Amino acid sequence: MYAAVILLKLENANYDDMNKVALNAPDNYKGAKGFVNAIYYSDKEKGEYGAIAVYETKEDLEAHMESLPAASKENINKSGTFNIYYVNNAFSA
Repeated sequence: MYAAVILLKLENANYDDMNKVALNAPDNYKGAKGFVNAIYYSDKEKGEYGAIAVYETKEDLEAHMESLPAASKENINKSGTFNIYYVNNAFSA
């Protein structure tokens, strides 16, 4: 499995908009090939907002990221970081 780790540095004006994105996130992942799970996280005091999304294969992850709207990709490139990591182990309680 592979994880996409996104971290954005936001101005306070964008923070509420990003919370709306997180609330609507399930719709963005519906039908995405190989999608396993995602979490969104934030620290309003630091102005940071991020997501971790896990996919079965690196190809599935890259294909889904490529399918995102241009505005989403531009926002990541402009004010954040995007990295792909191999998932060594995944578990839940």
